[in-house]
Amino acid sequence: MSARLEPPHTVGGAIARRARRAPARPALIGADGASLSYAALAGAISAARWQLQDAGLRREDRIGTILPPGVAGARLLVSLACNVSVVPIDPALEQAQVERVRALRERRDAKAVTGALDQLQQAAGTSENLLPRILECVEAYVTVGEISNTLRRVWGEYRETSTV
Repeated sequence: MSARLEPPHTVGGAIARRARRAPARPALIGADGASLSYAALAGAISAARWQLQDAGLRREDRIGTILPPGVAGARLLVSLACNVSVVPIDPALEQAQVERVRALRERRDAKAVTGALDQLQQAAGTSENLLPRILECVEAYVTVGEISNTLRRVWGEYRETSTV
């Protein structure tokens, strides 16, 4: 079996077979009347699979996604076909979380944050155990993103190389 072919026992495999038999037939029709053909859906599945693999996701990984209503919900099927679990997320949750982080950053002690991040950055350049420094960051209300960015500045970011 070619790496580009769908395994026959998956949703993606069933959609790929249907796309070969009837590529122009509608696979999905939204409440607004918009449709997506089997060929287009099979193409989206293939493209999504390669994007997810390039991003380092594997079959057992789970991701969250924000889906608009209508045919765009086909992305749910695409993810199923790629053997990735999808958890639809209410777009309002993102904005609420952004507001909570913004409020946290306004009320925390900026000096404590800067000090904790500086200590973490210094320790990351040594063989020192980082857990105490990370706990200091957490106690100063430093976000996971800020901790991660600090460590990336010291260590960089791992990029897997593809070999054929």
